Amino acid sequence: SLGEYTALVAAGAMDLATALRLGRRRGELMQAAADQVPSGMVAVLLAAALVRLIHLTDRSLWFDEAFSWRLSQFPFAEFLERAEKDVHPVLYYIALRLWVAPFTFFGADLSLFWLRALSVLLGVSTVAAMALAGTVLFRSRFVGAAAALFSAFNAFQVQYAWEARMYTLGTLLLSLAFI
Repeated sequence: SLGEYTALVAAGAMDLATALRLGRRRGELMQAAADQVPSGMVAVLLAAALVRLIHLTDRSLWFDEAFSWRLSQFPFAEFLERAEKDVHPVLYYIALRLWVAPFTFFGADLSLFWLRALSVLLGVSTVAAMALAGTVLFRSRFVGAAAALFSAFNAFQVQYAWEARMYTLGTLLLSLAFI
């Protein structure tokens, strides 16, 4: 530790130049180790998940969400037939069907929380994708972190993560398109 270097210099066991050189090298190695662990991004992703999970079930199911839920309950062939006739992208409905499949398979009741949790997962994934897109496009981890922070706390991103609809999948795919 730096305290040991100070004690060694004070005891005359190490000269000051050597202690400074070792202290600098220690700092470089610690920074390199810290750069390997994206702890700051983990904190941003956890915060993004938290703001999306708070109040997730405060509002009841609204018509468009009820449509998504009901569509996911049909037998597979009928599900595909109905999904392709809808004006919204089919990919979300397929993802939702896979998401609720364990409930459907076991005949369990599907909770509002679980129905909307897919949008939360996609919304938090969008935050990570924005971080990656900002880093890749601008070759700057700072820009990537700023993009992640802005998308983590963006009111529209949070609101649409509270809905069992395709909006968060759309923003995730758009974010990934920039990588």
